[in-house]
Amino acid sequence: MDGMVIGIDEVDFEYSLDSGTTWVVLEDAKSIFIPETKTEWRDRTTTAVTDRHKRYGRGMKDTSEGAINCFHTRRMVKLAALMEAVTDPDGVSFRATFPPEADQSAGDAYTYKSHVELAYSGAAETDGDAMCSLNLRPSGPVTYTEGAAL
Repeated sequence: MDGMVIGIDEVDFEYSLDSGTTWVVLEDAKSIFIPETKTEWRDRTTTAVTDRHKRYGRGMKDTSEGAINCFHTRRMVKLAALMEAVTDPDGVSFRATFPPEADQSAGDAYTYKSHVELAYSGAAETDGDAMCSLNLRPSGPVTYTEGAAL
């Protein structure tokens, strides 16, 4: 296996309400979310095709929707309202920073922007914790930054 296996609790998951100037750990989060990027493919087949195989060209890229599961706390409800009110047209900034590997002084990071909507989790078990989720609709690219080498 190349590299190290990383527990999700070792990843620093942060948000920024000011486009990345100030980062804050999302304390009540039980999960993290790094969007998947998919390219749409356009059918570019014409009547000139003689081998009866379709032809495709690259279209727009889209990032997947997802959610961050959180404990339902007063702090989280207030934070979600702040996130929903962000005026940046691409939404709130999120960053997941992995712990550094043996040859790094800083870990790899994924950064993206997303629109946020608070969702209450509905039914819960008697002995369970009250949960909510931040439903995310990313806008723009997911940026990967390799951590600094030693």
